[in-house]
Amino acid sequence: MLNVAAALSPEERQALAARVGPFLPADPVRRFLAARVPWPVRAAAAPQPPVHLPDLPVGSLPALRLAYTLSALPLAEARALARACALACCDLWLADFVPAERNLGLPAACLARLLPGLRPLGRGSVHGRRWLARGGLEGCLHEAGLQALSRRTLLAGAALLVHCRLMDRGA
Repeated sequence: MLNVAAALSPEERQALAARVGPFLPADPVRRFLAARVPWPVRAAAAPQPPVHLPDLPVGSLPALRLAYTLSALPLAEARALARACALACCDLWLADFVPAERNLGLPAACLARLLPGLRPLGRGSVHGRRWLARGGLEGCLHEAGLQALSRRTLLAGAALLVHCRLMDRGA
């Protein structure tokens, strides 16, 4: 049976190889937000991605969920992690930041920019700035070859909860 690492491109495997710890938010603010995501009932019991994610067989898990982690990673690693998660499971639930799309979401998006890692200036902010410049969670989904099945606005428009899967798996 094909494992996740074998289904990834060499660049994606290299991006994930640098990861040594669990796929959880690193800073306390992101951990606080992740603990308060209103997961749907179907996603509430789904685990976070395990550390041995690349070794799992493709499609071996029913579901995975990941909150506020992708935006803190370099873009290549975020794309690789999203794709690896989607390969390992049937249903993937992601919650993360998005740029403001409408004027109503602008105040919340501006407040989110004050969070560590998303600040316009300062140490550790480059990944968050690039994340938002590339379209946030929606941009990452597109670049990783994932299809959004449903969306729910979080944090008054500063973030999204997306149910997704690989485009070639269909709905």
